[in-house]
Amino acid sequence: MKVIDLITIDVSLVQVQSIAQIKISSPSKDVKLTELYLSQREECFRLFDSWTECEQVDVVQHLLNRMCHHQHGQINMFLKPKLQRDFISALPGKIVYMMVDLN
Repeated sequence: MKVIDLITIDVSLVQVQSIAQIKISSPSKDVKLTELYLSQREECFRLFDSWTECEQVDVVQHLLNRMCHHQHGQINMFLKPKLQRDFISALPGKIVYMMVDLN
């Protein structure tokens, strides 16, 4: 039982360290991209754009399966703001004013 507890603690510490590293360093600022990579990336984008939505989702899922935990953390940090929704602005104006008047 004690060994399992220690393993759990170690795993959570590693996750915290990874998250801290992600917040401190931004890969787009720290890493210089090669010309070869940039040209190949553009070709990949052209192929990606030619696929259906289902095919695009499939290739992204396969890419994510090939990535390590640290990379998943970077992707998570990138996606979080994009997945947030502003529910108040989506409501009809009359309801928003009613909510403001409640206070």
